[in-house]
Amino acid sequence: MTDSEDFPRIVPPVDMPPGQAGGPGAVNPAALTIAQLARMLAVTEEIPPACTKLTMFIDIHKELLFYAVCAWEETFTGYIIDYGTMPDQRRLAFTLADATRTLGNAFPRAGTDGAIHAGLEQLVSAYLNRDWSRGGSLMRIDRLLVDMGYKPGIVADVKQKAGGAVMMLAKGVGLRASRKPIAEYARRPGETIGYYWYIPNVRKTGQFQHVLVDVNYWKRFVHEGFSTAAGDRGCISLFGNDGRHHELIAEHVARSEKWVEVIGPGGVVREWTPWPTRPDNPCPA
Repeated sequence: MTDSEDFPRIVPPVDMPPGQAGGPGAVNPAALTIAQLARMLAVTEEIPPACTKLTMFIDIHKELLFYAVCAWEETFTGYIIDYGTMPDQRRLAFTLADATRTLGNAFPRAGTDGAIHAGLEQLVSAYLNRDWSRGGSLMRIDRLLVDMGYKPGIVADVKQKAGGAVMMLAKGVGLRASRKPIAEYARRPGETIGYYWYIPNVRKTGQFQHVLVDVNYWKRFVHEGFSTAAGDRGCISLFGNDGRHHELIAEHVARSEKWVEVIGPGGVVREWTPWPTRPDNPCPA
């Protein structure tokens, strides 16, 4: 499998419904509540049998790596089966600012870049070599995206050493309503255009090969997946049977950003902006 082949190899069959935005131009401060998200639980110790793909995302910060692993059915019904930080904080509630177990502590002989590199390589190696149980079979992660915005050189080096073809460098772009949607891009040689993602041709540019992801669309997708009733097509669930264990991720998803729906040439776009008092825990889900 090459980096661009069938990425991400699962495609939503249709656009998600517009939700309860109040119409274009209306601001909805939160598509979800913490209590609502914490109820989206899938009581299972294994990946549901209908799932066919596993994906993982890693977000890089100076002191911590945030990650999430999701299992997907072909209908894009999803299950967040694992998430956390590297290093593990060993507590349910924390912020990036008060994290006590940091990359610097985990790798005391390394500088900032060295600690990030060591932590990322360790995390990538562990998860790409892990077997996940699904009924009577085993699965491995099909696609790993790592945010390249902070340290692209480190991410590229770890891909070569540990990530292989499964790992791709990723960069989020919030395509506003005034801009041409990815679906209308004219494909040029060496480029790949997918469902709200795009792999540019980086030859002769000095850039690392990467995928650009329209985060305005995918943030909406995650919110509406959590808003969809359990059992319905497109629902996204969290693992376990105790919603209190997920209050941190629930707070981030429900309270970190607000959005407004704007009409543009490509239709209605939900444009997201951070709340001034947003939680400082990045959500990789």
